[in-house]
Amino acid sequence: MGSLCVFRAEWMYEVQALQLVEYLHNETEYLPWHAAITQLSHLDLMLGTSSSYGLFKNYMVHQIDKIYNHIGWNEYPDEDQLLTLLQVDALSTACEYGHVDCVQKAVEMYKNWTTTSVNNIAPDVQGLVYCTAIAHGNQEEWDYAWIQFSKSNVAAEQTKLMQAMACTNQLWILQLYLDKALNLNGIKQTQADSVISYVGYNPTGNYLAWNFLRKNWSTLYGRYKGSFSAMDRMIRGCTDRFHTQWQYDQVEAFTATIAMEGGEESYWNGAKETIRSNFMWMERNGDNITEWLESVQTRFVPVAMI
Repeated sequence: MGSLCVFRAEWMYEVQALQLVEYLHNETEYLPWHAAITQLSHLDLMLGTSSSYGLFKNYMVHQIDKIYNHIGWNEYPDEDQLLTLLQVDALSTACEYGHVDCVQKAVEMYKNWTTTSVNNIAPDVQGLVYCTAIAHGNQEEWDYAWIQFSKSNVAAEQTKLMQAMACTNQLWILQLYLDKALNLNGIKQTQADSVISYVGYNPTGNYLAWNFLRKNWSTLYGRYKGSFSAMDRMIRGCTDRFHTQWQYDQVEAFTATIAMEGGEESYWNGAKETIRSNFMWMERNGDNITEWLESVQTRFVPVAMI
């Protein structure tokens, strides 16, 4: 599996790395899948707002279909931890990229929770079920998560719900969520920076979060300037997907207008370096990735997607 680490190596094209993971269609072990999914997360970041993302989603659904059908939604004994971890990876990937059966089952589980008020969703898959149902739902699904978040005093459950609420594709709801974070309306100061980051990593909410960060920088900076982790989390959440010269110029222009003290400049320098690296990556690999993804589509047996 060491060869999978070439995804971000400068001396090897991304297309060659994608070709290496084609064998995963028949793989049933946790470690190869986990390594591949971890490496492919960078590709998802780069393609998430590009015209090639549909091709990438088709590719991922095809790759995950066999292991998804093999492992399913059944709960496994506690002693079989690797199988449980494989299940979480497989279901998360299938649902994220729109595998119809995965999405439908997740939505059904969430709906059952909202109608019975009894949460029978296995703890290991709760986060992905919440996220999937909210991503494919509307205000009703989001509002239910907000109510549960407000009622919970369990940190792990609150984190799952905070992440899931940022999965919605409704821009106005994402804006509402950001406004709650800014005003600390039902959200603690120690949680609000994470909310901004979660929204930023959602392709739908990326620019919304970036504009929000710029507009409210004075307030956020005053609130979090003493916390390296909070500052870094917000800035990276809003800029890690950026991969164009125009986006780099936006960040450069914004940082030229704000006063920074001490080590604050390092947050933004790190973000700009990442954008520059992403831009170079897209210049080197973007067209090749698109051409390769187009070429492999004809080899796939279509898998139903949402």
